[in-house]
Amino acid sequence: MTRLAPLSFAAHGSLGWRPTVSSVVPGQGAAVALCMDELPGFALRLPLAIQRQRGRARPVVPVRGVRAGGLPLLDEAGTWRARIVPFALRRGPFQAVRTEGTETVFVDETALSPPGGAVVPLFDGPGTLSAVTRDHLSALAGWQAGLARAERAASALQAARLLR
Repeated sequence: MTRLAPLSFAAHGSLGWRPTVSSVVPGQGAAVALCMDELPGFALRLPLAIQRQRGRARPVVPVRGVRAGGLPLLDEAGTWRARIVPFALRRGPFQAVRTEGTETVFVDETALSPPGGAVVPLFDGPGTLSAVTRDHLSALAGWQAGLARAERAASALQAARLLR
């Protein structure tokens, strides 16, 4: 179960996260969203689809029943098997939420653990994000901006009746 909370040193200063690929949750994982920058790389290798969600169109990789190079995209546990992995499955425990004009980074507290081994610390010191976390949050911001562009493009194509 997900437990989102605003990322803060006071609450999460002694915790870390694993930069891994998330599994696709059965029932929720019929498709994985793609941002604008990801579209060319995936379109060359896999069939893409446009998913309607809350009145908007979103480019996605349909993962159920699609085969890449003769292999299913997911194994029995829902783990992504293809060589290129959508950022949606690599974004870690982070989620940026816009509230009242301000972007706030939330973290899934159930995905955090004490640093060590493959666990990267969230912070290097009081109020100082670790370099890995900083870089990842920058990539998350870029992905979200690209996702918004991809949704606008897909919605415009749909409004122009250029999609089936």
